[in-house]
Amino acid sequence: MPQILYVLIDYPLLILVPIVVLAALSSESGSRTGWAVTGLWVLYFVYELGIKYEVLCTDCIRRTEMYAVYPLLALATAVAAVQIYVHWRSRTPAQRR
Repeated sequence: MPQILYVLIDYPLLILVPIVVLAALSSESGSRTGWAVTGLWVLYFVYELGIKYEVLCTDCIRRTEMYAVYPLLALATAVAAVQIYVHWRSRTPAQRR
């Protein structure tokens, strides 16, 4: 796997970026899908912190479960982005402010 894909594993605090962005957009648009995907990112953040501080495993090197987790998070985030956009567009201009 390319080294760039290990950025979130090596620096788990970067996971807070999609959490904050999704939470802000979900709050603004009122999308429940956005909130659900934000929750998935929070679960992933807690998981990565548990791995980093060796609460969930010891001597973890490169983990193969990321082959499934990253695509699922990417797909869920894309679906949430579309839902947030649809919810935001369906609001009247007065409601957007």
